Amino acid sequence: MRFLLALLLTAWPFLAGAAAAVPTDASWAILAPKAGEGAAMGRALQQAADTRGLQQGFAAGLRAGLGFDPFDAATLEAAGVALDQPLAIASRSGVELASVTLRPGEQGTAHLAAWLKPLGEVQAGKAHRGWKIQLATRGEKVVAGHATRGATAVTARLAAAGGDVAATLRAAIDASAGNRSLEAAPLFSAVRREAAAPWLLWIRRKAGTTAAALGFEGDRLRIRGRTSARNAGDWLGMGAAFPGAAGGEGLLLARIALSPAARKAGGPAAGGVRFLLGQACPACDPRALSRQANTLAPLLAGPAALALSRLELRALEQGWSPAATPFAWVAAVRDPAAAALWLEQTAKLVGAAGSVDRSVDTPIGPLSFGLRGKRLFVASDAGARDRLLAATGGAASGQGAPLSATIDPTALGRALAGLSVTDALRGGLLGSLFAVRLQLGPLLQGSGPLQVEAAPVGKGTYRFDASWDLQHGS
Repeated sequence: MRFLLALLLTAWPFLAGAAAAVPTDASWAILAPKAGEGAAMGRALQQAADTRGLQQGFAAGLRAGLGFDPFDAATLEAAGVALDQPLAIASRSGVELASVTLRPGEQGTAHLAAWLKPLGEVQAGKAHRGWKIQLATRGEKVVAGHATRGATAVTARLAAAGGDVAATLRAAIDASAGNRSLEAAPLFSAVRREAAAPWLLWIRRKAGTTAAALGFEGDRLRIRGRTSARNAGDWLGMGAAFPGAAGGEGLLLARIALSPAARKAGGPAAGGVRFLLGQACPACDPRALSRQANTLAPLLAGPAALALSRLELRALEQGWSPAATPFAWVAAVRDPAAAALWLEQTAKLVGAAGSVDRSVDTPIGPLSFGLRGKRLFVASDAGARDRLLAATGGAASGQGAPLSATIDPTALGRALAGLSVTDALRGGLLGSLFAVRLQLGPLLQGSGPLQVEAAPVGKGTYRFDASWDLQHGS
């Protein structure tokens, strides 16, 4: 009996359908718990909005590069993929990979052979954990490969210099055995437990990691997940936020409840103030700027708001700066008299003119700052400043979400629409953004607002819930 139980436990992963073979160090991944539902999600996306550029460009690249198109059930079936089993597309260290479960028969095996043959000289690779590996080489370089064991198949193809196809195949095989599997990553598994959805998304960067579940509610795309920000601490509090009045036209309006830790000297709020002071006076003594920032941070009461009026793409060519996103920032203060004294000292330090509202010419343009009752503001856009002050004019009230933001995708669409073929020919960042315009422009300009709420759930970890109306007025 014990032997039978052990046998069943050992065989269960294969009887139930293998998990997607994606290692935790993947830089991004799209997973469909059932390949057929993931493909249906692609159809729903197309029906809800004009996503032809996005889907055709992305899917064509995956179909050519990895042999599978996660948007199209018909092509998956033609490739011998089991639509009721997991599918994953991922990228790891310059190599893109796909993981699928094949239906019984020769169709899947024939598809893998037909995909690999034109990519290079095909030869057997060294088996790993009982998996059969086939590699395609050009010269001394392995450019693609696939690994199979039973019904599970993994494909991999070189996408960037320095990538190691064979190593990525081995990492995917290890992941399928439960070693460093994305399925076991705490952030990913938490999202999968909390939100069943046709698609799951994983993004891993140096700054942090995000896991999200994507699904539709009518024409509204719902995105729920968790994100971890390394070395960020807990900057969101649970206190009252500014009222949720609309902030007028613009790219972004965000309301934030800063935590006590975020408002300490040397904390995130002080770092943000120090950055703005550095923009206002690049020639100032950095130590004096840091002292001013650390003096202000403890005066903040918690509620804060940020408005970005638009995106200036050509200002991004030399790297991001506030010149690329004209802004206004408003924060509630505990002691208006102490804040007024801080303003006076800061005006002298950076050479700002004015007795009530101060202003100073900076490399990013005119910068204004001042005090309205218990609200301190800093702005590079006067219109955004006035709208934000009007939107935060009431008393702080209610718990709500510590972070609540509204993003206008049409503002992004307008910025991208301003790029020309000349920008594309110049290459670089603007050339890349022109390609983004072709794929995302119709979707952005035809959609409604993107709403985001977030709250802390642990040290440096936040839960978020976003909804995006993919059609105006939906």
